[in-house]
Amino acid sequence: MRRIYPSRPIVAVGGVIYADSKILLSKRRDPPDKFMWSIPGGAVEKGETLLAALKREIREECGVSVEKAEPFLIFDKIYKDIDMVVYHYVIIDFFIDDFSGKLEPGSDSLALEFFDIDSLKGPGIPKNIFHMKKYVRQFLQNGKSIYLSFEEQLVKK
Repeated sequence: MRRIYPSRPIVAVGGVIYADSKILLSKRRDPPDKFMWSIPGGAVEKGETLLAALKREIREECGVSVEKAEPFLIFDKIYKDIDMVVYHYVIIDFFIDDFSGKLEPGSDSLALEFFDIDSLKGPGIPKNIFHMKKYVRQFLQNGKSIYLSFEEQLVKK
């Protein structure tokens, strides 16, 4: 299925890798959000479970193996150009605090970096990542998944 101007939403997974009050972000190599920092992950392939997709994507993008992961954040990310849907992802982020191996940027990533959860601001960090501190703290306190929806307008130049 086409990712740009899709006929229906694309299911994707992300891994919120958490260690020492920091989360791992990946600098994206490809659109959408090219050159921006994001949660590592990607699209689920046909016949693949969410957990299998997560383990594959984290290994490909970060070079590490996931030992344990819990569904954490569920959201729509829709990019529009006026009224046309350019990208539409339904993303299930998993909370990961148990992984092994050496972190190394993979095929979809230009760089990997741990960011302090209390200071997730700055150039190249999208607005939906700014609020990650609140979501992580909420999850650590009550263990419940959160559903959100983000819609971003893209303007052709």
